[in-house]
Amino acid sequence: MLLIESFTNSGCENCAQQNPELDALIASNSDRVAAIQYHVNWPSDSDPMYLRNPTDNETRTAYYEVTGVPHVVVDGNHFSGTPNQLNQNIIDLLLTQESPLEMQVDFEVDQDAHTLYTHVTGQSAMAFSNLRLFVGTIEKNVHFDAAPGPYGECDYFNVMYRLLPDASGQIIEYLASNEPFDYRYTCTLDHFYDPEQLDVIAWIQASNGSKTVLQACKAKGHHGFDENDHNTACIYPNPTTGQIFIKTPIPQKVSIFNLKGQCVFESRCLDTIQLNLRDFGTGLFFIKVGSHIQKINII
Repeated sequence: MLLIESFTNSGCENCAQQNPELDALIASNSDRVAAIQYHVNWPSDSDPMYLRNPTDNETRTAYYEVTGVPHVVVDGNHFSGTPNQLNQNIIDLLLTQESPLEMQVDFEVDQDAHTLYTHVTGQSAMAFSNLRLFVGTIEKNVHFDAAPGPYGECDYFNVMYRLLPDASGQIIEYLASNEPFDYRYTCTLDHFYDPEQLDVIAWIQASNGSKTVLQACKAKGHHGFDENDHNTACIYPNPTTGQIFIKTPIPQKVSIFNLKGQCVFESRCLDTIQLNLRDFGTGLFFIKVGSHIQKINII
């Protein structure tokens, strides 16, 4: 999955002209790209989406040395330019490059406590060092009844709300081949967010100066907080080439079913178990851990 990072400002005329085209391109590739939009404080220093989180916006702007908006960066260093320079052919070409990393991100929101819980899991097919993991909390659509700028732009998409653990990311000094990774973050939500529009993406980026994004992913939807979820299993990676990990905080029965409903595996799990499903063949299977059922794709 590609990572598309865009930079804009509510007082920018070219942004208002080019953002709709970029938004449409991202929407038409929603199953293949993860997108996040940062706001700078020029030409207007009163951009409301910049003002609610200056630190994270400024950090990513400085990281890419962005000096003009609108600006778009794809996968860190694979494309850098204006939105009208990015097109479907470029996206298709970049998506032909395979990633050695598999990852997924999930999140829960406790609206009563104004708290967001995020969970990133995955593994790499080869060893890496000097990586950084970023989790981006975004609002899928920030709508204004009256445009906040002079050029009539009332809707902004995939707007960055907060970066976790912070704008510098999570340092991963070394990641061994086939070693799973598992990171959890919690942040407090303030009055700026719309709970119905909240979403989460994640990406892993080289921190050796190349800025290459090795893999990106996004959550599959909004989750409400349920205290019973603490007993829910974590199953990753998905899709998989055969190897999976199952984590559960309490002893639970594990069953795997094929599409015909036939049980092809049964065991007990406490904490973490590692399974190799390659002998089952490729395709879709269902893993049941306690009352939790998850579809998994063996490729």
